[in-house]
Parts: sequence; C-alpha cells; structure tokens
Amino acid sequence: MKREKSFEIDDHGELVVVVSSSNILLTEGQSGRIDVVLEGKEAALDIFDITQVGDLVTIQVRKDTGRRWSSPKVRIAVSLPAGSDVDIKSASGDILGSVDTGELFVASASGDARFGDVSNKARIKTASGDVFIGDIGGDFQGVSASGDIRIDSVSGEATVSTASGDIFIDEAEGRTTAKSASGDITIGLFSGPAVSAMSMSGDIALGLAPGMAIEADIATMSGSLRNNVMPGSEEPTQPATLRVKTMSGDITLR
Repeated sequence: MKREKSFEIDDHGELVVVVSSSNILLTEGQSGRIDVVLEGKEAALDIFDITQVGDLVTIQVRKDTGRRWSSPKVRIAVSLPAGSDVDIKSASGDILGSVDTGELFVASASGDARFGDVSNKARIKTASGDVFIGDIGGDFQGVSASGDIRIDSVSGEATVSTASGDIFIDEAEGRTTAKSASGDITIGLFSGPAVSAMSMSGDIALGLAPGMAIEADIATMSGSLRNNVMPGSEEPTQPATLRVKTMSGDITLR
C-alpha cells in the first residue's frame, strides 16, 4: 500500500521525521515543493501523521497511538529541494539521503546514515550504525558507539567521538577533535588552527597541509611513531597546535 502527500513551500524547506524502524530515502525534488510517499501495510500507514506548518513538513506516529518508538516498519521516501534543513530521529532503520541539505541533525540507534553535502552545520548521533557525509560547510558533531564515521570535508569546527568505530575525515579546515577507544582515526589533510586526536588501541594517521608551523604534543605508550612530514622550502606561515596520543596504537604523520 502507498500513502502520498505533497506540500507547497518556499524555496527553503524543513523536514522533521520521527520514526522507529522505518527506512528513509531522501532525494532532490522540485523547488518549492516537498513530496512524501509512505509504503507498507495499510494498518501501519494509518498510524502516521504527515503535517505541514509553514515550510516545515513533519512525519511522525500519531501521539494518540502511544506507539512512537514501537511503530511498524514502513518505507518513507521524501523528495525536497536542495538546501532544505533535515532533522531525523530513528531507531533501527537505514537513512539514505542523496540530496544536499542545509542543516542536518540525525539521531539513530542501529541504522546506517548516508548523506551528500551539507551547506551548514551537521550533528549525527548513532549507536551501531555507520555514518557517511560529503562536504560540510559549517561545524560538525559526530558521536557513534560501534559505527564508523566518514566525512569528505569539514569547513568549520569538528568534534567526533566513537567507541570501537573508525573515524575518517578526508579534509579538516577548522579546529578538530577526534576521540576513539579502539577505532582508528584518519585525517587525510588538516589545515586548521588546532587538532586533537586520541585513541586507546586504535591507530592515528594525520596529514598536515604545507606551510604549517606546528607546536606538537605527541605520545604513544607501546605503539610506534612515524614522521613522514617533508620539510618545506619556505618559512612556515600558519601556526597550529597538534595533540596526538595513543596507548597501544601507532601514530603516523605525513
């Protein structure tokens, strides 16, 4: 069964989704319009509210059912304009967003979350799901227990922590803090004012942009340290502080 609704909005839309075990698909749609399609059993579709207030469209289980976090599984597909703000709370469903968003907020238990570029800030919290995001134009906060967090680039401040999941940021331009218990931490290219990377048993790899004057605090108890940074031919012009520590993991600078 399908349930479909369409909403007229201004150029900048907002979407809020609060579900339990539903899979969510976000795609780029027409400017000034948000289209929602729910697929599942008829009884499951009937307990959902799909409402609009201004440019905000909300999808959630009706409050009178008392089943906000035990709703039956449905498939939710939403097409919305690029640059719209998205706020999703989900328990176990996967979230796939192929549309670029404005602000992005996601809280998920065990589902994976994959998104394109985010023009503003992003905040992701998940238990065991993996997180993949493209370029983030603002600040980023990411928290995961056993899931991996992978980001193409962050322009603003980045704060990322995991328990056993790996952290990978291809390019970090702002102040960056990355912490993991047993997961690896990799920052492909760092060009910001300060970076702090700490792991208990995971490895840490950090690439430094050319022309940086580094004040470093680096320590590992039983792991190895490899400094592959090549000295530049010109006087460094960008000061930065570097704090990297592990217990048993290896540290590589390049």
